[in-house]
Amino acid sequence: MTDNTTREDIIKEMRDERFVMLTSKSDTGRLHSHPMTPLEVTDTADAYFFIKLDTGHADNLRHDPNVNLAFTDNSTWLSVSGKATFLEGEEKTRKVADLWTDAAEAYYSGPSDPQLGVVRVTTETAQLWNQKGGAIGALVDFAKMKMTGDKPAGESDT
Repeated sequence: MTDNTTREDIIKEMRDERFVMLTSKSDTGRLHSHPMTPLEVTDTADAYFFIKLDTGHADNLRHDPNVNLAFTDNSTWLSVSGKATFLEGEEKTRKVADLWTDAAEAYYSGPSDPQLGVVRVTTETAQLWNQKGGAIGALVDFAKMKMTGDKPAGESDT
């Protein structure tokens, strides 16, 4: 991540990805990752998801709301840490109405399905890495690194 990464950069990357891996922790301490579709990313970098309420995934979020969202494409990697909250009552009803699409009908019987939950992940921290030149740029950088022995740029030394 560069020092000049802005909140707008993070939000743009979050909005550009159709799928994300949401990682949560079970009551036994194991990490579990599930592919999810962010239905909305707000201007404050909150992300909203539909979730089935009677699943182990939902149980994990109830047990420990600390989560990670991993976004990636050919040249960008984004890691977002945050807290998951289940919406309830009128707030949930309004958000379901705002986010409902025909695609959701493949998973739920309708907007009033009792197993339909809405989770908001409130972003606390984010790390963004970009590879100039995409996949080809990564190969060139890797080849240069192997030939020169130089480490890659960045804070993580990976």
